[in-house]
Amino acid sequence: MNVVELKIVTLRKMMADVDRIDPSSEEYKSLVQFLNRQSMDTLKALESAKIKWVSALARNRINRIKFEMKNLSEMPV
Repeated sequence: MNVVELKIVTLRKMMADVDRIDPSSEEYKSLVQFLNRQSMDTLKALESAKIKWVSALARNRINRIKFEMKNLSEMPV
């Protein structure tokens, strides 16, 4: 099992019983920081893993990165 698969298994177990997430909580902030440190490949794996809360947040990170890359490529030199 590779590192990404281990992350997915761990996150799936951690998030299985979570019904709500408080965006002002330390747990949410830690999750966001964790996702912000991940590579695009890891984010895509997390998105497709269908982990409650995590997959949607990973999708948001992917969309943000794509948007930023698009804007950078359109900037005049």
